Amino acid sequence: MYRKRRAIFILGVFILFTFSFFVRRYTYAFQIELGSFSIHNIQEENNVLIMDVASSENASKYKVFGYDANDNLIYEKESDSNKIELTDLYGNYGETITFKVTAYNSDDMSMEANNSYKYIFKDASIGKSTEHFNQKGKDLVIGFDGNTFENSYKLEVYYENSLLESVDILNNMATINHQILDNLSGTVYLKVKKDNGRIVNVFPLYVNSPIVGNIHITNISEGETISWDDLTLNYEGGINATLLQVNLYQNDKLINTYETEYTGESINLPATFFSENIDCTLELKAIYKDYYEIGKIDRVNIHVKSKAQASPVYVNYNYKNIKKGTEVSLITNTPNADIFYTFDGSEPTTSSFIYNRPITIDEDVTIKAKAIRKNMYDSDTSTFNFHVGEKPLVVYLSPSNQYDNYGVAEAGYTTEKNEMNLLADELKTYLESYGVKVYRNVPSAGINAWVAESNYVKSDLHLALHSNASQTKQAHGMEMYVSKSTSASLSIASNIYNNLYQMYPYKDDTSNRGIKYSAESLGEANDNFLPCGTLLEVAYHDNYNDAKWIVEHRTEIARNIGNSILKYYQVI
Repeated sequence: MYRKRRAIFILGVFILFTFSFFVRRYTYAFQIELGSFSIHNIQEENNVLIMDVASSENASKYKVFGYDANDNLIYEKESDSNKIELTDLYGNYGETITFKVTAYNSDDMSMEANNSYKYIFKDASIGKSTEHFNQKGKDLVIGFDGNTFENSYKLEVYYENSLLESVDILNNMATINHQILDNLSGTVYLKVKKDNGRIVNVFPLYVNSPIVGNIHITNISEGETISWDDLTLNYEGGINATLLQVNLYQNDKLINTYETEYTGESINLPATFFSENIDCTLELKAIYKDYYEIGKIDRVNIHVKSKAQASPVYVNYNYKNIKKGTEVSLITNTPNADIFYTFDGSEPTTSSFIYNRPITIDEDVTIKAKAIRKNMYDSDTSTFNFHVGEKPLVVYLSPSNQYDNYGVAEAGYTTEKNEMNLLADELKTYLESYGVKVYRNVPSAGINAWVAESNYVKSDLHLALHSNASQTKQAHGMEMYVSKSTSASLSIASNIYNNLYQMYPYKDDTSNRGIKYSAESLGEANDNFLPCGTLLEVAYHDNYNDAKWIVEHRTEIARNIGNSILKYYQVI
């Protein structure tokens, strides 16, 4: 019985597969394929511009797409015929538009033409320097680009689809009497027409409308780098505007646009408005009604970074040996991020516990935590294996041995080796006053010996002390290194760094470098060599202010670092 059922099942599968195969072959065989084709030319026929396209076999319609010199789509037309009438194609003299054509069949399958076609506007047009706003009580004198002598042209004035005036163009000039315009309000269209009746150029003129005031972006500077994130765009000005338009250009090509009502308040742009990791131009335009041509503009060139990752979660106490009943905080340096965590060793998700208050540790437990924020990648998962217990604290201090790394002498800074050893002296004395066992490196021994000794004495913390330098000698601030985002040293390093940066006096956008990952390139911030190793760059010794701060505030710096260590390991 079992064999019979199995044979029936196999036969059924075979029949189904065979049927599906023939259905696919049948469908494919009866699909109507398009034939390849090319664009021949564009020429004037019976007072109409005609694009002549070779017929594509089985095509039911054609779509024409026109692009300007910056590859912006500026013209689109659909036709059932391969003789495509470009009835509403207007341009300025000398400009080029590149056309591409796509053919479609009845199943909406498509094929693009083998070639593109460049069309140069050779008919006269209203001069590019002509203002789109008239001055009441003054005749409007208009100059033209191109040659108005080879063909006979007229300038026609339209208002609300009615022809108001037809003016001859003489010697590449035309004049419109102000009395025709003075009592109008809104948009007047000036149309350049050839003697055969074809309109070749259309120019919007705004009459008796409010003049929009200049507008200025206030919270983004020229050349600034911004995060890929939601952006609040602040501005000032733009009086009389009713509409704001934000445009994003890359290499002069419009890649995105956003419009909103003018309120005099900031504009909130979603992160998706921007592309990642690009240099681009952000343009803000203030517009009255739909009078785009006379809108006022401000632009800034910016760099948009790639989507960032949320900073990992760290804790405020040593989880390897923690006192029973301690309330532990889960912290991330990413503003507005939510922290999710688990107790069962599983990976945190948005369905896990959400952190909103300190967690009391009464017994050994493993907490896994992750920071999650909109428009950012989730942080790496941090794992904290909490062990309830106490042990004497052992710290290994490893000040720099760079004897030839000179700082700013005018600030009193000698060498990195000398100044960091003086800082280590102060820190050692302060920690020992609280009963901490402190070991020091021997500068001449070298990094391998320091790491080996630190492991031999079973240090709870290996802290390397350095000062920084830059090629430009203009950098300032501090930074701290751990091996990677999941390093056991991340929590103590974050506590030391954040507390020390609070007392740093020269804060700005570039000084707060934060915690960096050495990717195991530093011997003393390397999880492969040390169970808890971190390297602190206190400040820049080739920057006068930083160097002076280190020299004159050595004791305060040492005590700030010491207090972070003592609190983290629950000595105080």
